[in-house]
Amino acid sequence: RSKKSDPTKPKKYGILVSYTGTNFSGLQIQPKVLTIESLLIEALNELKVIHHTHPKQLELNRACRTDRGVHAIRNMLCCKMIPQVINDVHGGYVNFIQKLNETIVQCAQRHPQKGKKDGEHIERNLIVQGYTQVHDYFIPKNFCKKRTYLYLLPKRTLLANTSLNKLLGNNTTSTTTTATSSSTTSSTATATTSNSATASNLDDVMEKDEQSENQV
Repeated sequence: RSKKSDPTKPKKYGILVSYTGTNFSGLQIQPKVLTIESLLIEALNELKVIHHTHPKQLELNRACRTDRGVHAIRNMLCCKMIPQVINDVHGGYVNFIQKLNETIVQCAQRHPQKGKKDGEHIERNLIVQGYTQVHDYFIPKNFCKKRTYLYLLPKRTLLANTSLNKLLGNNTTSTTTTATSSSTTSSTATATTSNSATASNLDDVMEKDEQSENQV
């Protein structure tokens, strides 16, 4: 006879998320800063579907770790949640996702952006797309089938301009990279990268070059 699983015992789930990383300090939990994982865990704890908030106790993992300012169309996080609370208290799959996303927004409002006025909150842009129960041995990064990275550069950095190339060290490229390994899940991250030169410096260079061209 097969034993019935205890619905009150935490089970491992894969959680599919999308996010805009501009106002987060990366994906992975870090002390004293707001990250994708810390906001998600805060919301899960608010809904009482987790027993612990410590990453190791939750067996928290991710398919792809992203840095500050990096966005993801799809990324998978993995942690332990309580099936009974998800199904009996929050009404199952569809209702739980809706409640979780609403709670994420509420939790985000407790973390105003630095430099903003009191009571002025920023948009965090973290959305849970879905979830599914997985085996205990499942680790997203080990079962990731493909990762696609898209790097976006300002158009002006690609112009054939002597002064601009000199400022940038003649090292401006636009790249799309795809890495493949054996697995069953996929994650997509989009990063907006910045070069060593600041935008204001680039504007100054472009303006000087335009003035020189007009004089000629």
